[in-house]
Amino acid sequence: MKRRLQAAGAVFSRHCSPALLAVILLIAVCGWYLFGPILHGYADNGEFARVLSHNQLLPRLGASHHGARYLDVTYSIRQFYNDTRLPAWSSQNLLIQVALWIDQLLISRTVFHLRVLGMLAFGLYLGGVYLVVAGLTRQQRKGRHYLIAILAVWLLGDTSLTLYFNSFYSQSVMLIAVTYLFGSLLLLARKPAHAWRYLLIVASAGAILITADMQTAWLVGPVLLATVGLWWHRTRAFKWCLLLVSFALVLLSGLTIRQTPAELKAVSLYQSMTRGVLLNATDPGKTLASVGLEPQYALLAGTQFYQDKLPVNTRHRVVQREFVRQLRYSKVLRLYAGYPDQLVRMLQLASGDVYLTQMAAVGDFPVTTKGLPKQQSRYFTSCSLVMRAFFPKQFQFFLLLASILIGLYGYRVYQGGRRGIRAWIVCGWLVIGFEGLVVIAMLVAVILNGDADLARHLVLTAVSQNLVLLLGLSDFMTRHEDQAVDALASAKEVSP
Repeated sequence: MKRRLQAAGAVFSRHCSPALLAVILLIAVCGWYLFGPILHGYADNGEFARVLSHNQLLPRLGASHHGARYLDVTYSIRQFYNDTRLPAWSSQNLLIQVALWIDQLLISRTVFHLRVLGMLAFGLYLGGVYLVVAGLTRQQRKGRHYLIAILAVWLLGDTSLTLYFNSFYSQSVMLIAVTYLFGSLLLLARKPAHAWRYLLIVASAGAILITADMQTAWLVGPVLLATVGLWWHRTRAFKWCLLLVSFALVLLSGLTIRQTPAELKAVSLYQSMTRGVLLNATDPGKTLASVGLEPQYALLAGTQFYQDKLPVNTRHRVVQREFVRQLRYSKVLRLYAGYPDQLVRMLQLASGDVYLTQMAAVGDFPVTTKGLPKQQSRYFTSCSLVMRAFFPKQFQFFLLLASILIGLYGYRVYQGGRRGIRAWIVCGWLVIGFEGLVVIAMLVAVILNGDADLARHLVLTAVSQNLVLLLGLSDFMTRHEDQAVDALASAKEVSP
């Protein structure tokens, strides 16, 4: 019996790598649930209108729009001139445009099916997870490597994350980009023979992540920090290309911020003030007056821009002139600098929401299921539930964890430099960059939006932290063989 099991295991490992196993498990566990007879995804919390308008779509004509209560699975395609349509500058709009083209080519020229967008995004995500697992396991095929693949599926296949693919939220693009970025950097460290191929993926993934929306545009710093280890590459041509990629990412970041629609910036500024700086402030009127704003608008503290019932109409010309148009991010930063206790409170609040990755205010089911309005999915959400229950909810813990991981991998960078092991340098800077991404993404979310829809804005933080933890766990499980392989690979690189 033992020999038969060993023979079966040998046949399995010969035909199925850990990375391929992760893809198969994701399709088996998540694919059928997302795209089976019943489509599952996140319903509209009010943000779909802008995205639909920019992409020549609108709620289905002749059918009810269910808003946050139920998932709408089809949308009408505009057949006439749309004066609100904008160029597909963001990577999210680009993904939707590709899905729209496929839908019109294969299914219908008048009706857009959300399933097409979801399947396109999920298919791209499978490629990113494949790269992550391939980088973690080096395509080795021992039992521990298959265990790493299963852990990757548990962390990255949680339904609270994959439901974003059947929606119009930009988090779907972020999930795709961050997995490709992490996986390609790992493979650059551990498979230097294909360096140019993986550098192209790094550049593409970085560009997609930075242009996903205004929030991610501010994260170009941590993304570039994660690529610092690539400067230890042996060829000058590679370094010149890396310099061009870095310059292009910075340029894309600035252009994305500049091209963000004015209304979206106004909403972000309003909520960064009312749901951030002024939230629970002891004297909100005095706080506003300190940066030259009318103290009377302190009564808007705690409100959202599109809230149904507001003390004053935020679209009124007087309110627009005296308050909304006077808001600047420089004023928000000045207020947080003057009231650091408020910033600490907001970061503590954000820390508690990092692993609330499932959107609680919207439904996950279409109306055809005859379920309750805003009914939540509980299928394959064990990872988010465990992390939510046991991961400390203090910003100080995130800083402590980041410091420990940066210290450990920083020492590995030092050892890699001394011993000439380039893989250690690249992996070390990858962890440093992604831990910076974890912390800075929390700061950006708080500064740009306050606590408005905070859990959704922190999805990138949760996924980045999970990727670093997964790398640390895989390094611990394979530490002895990895040291030998890395040393041998570096010796081959420097040999004539």
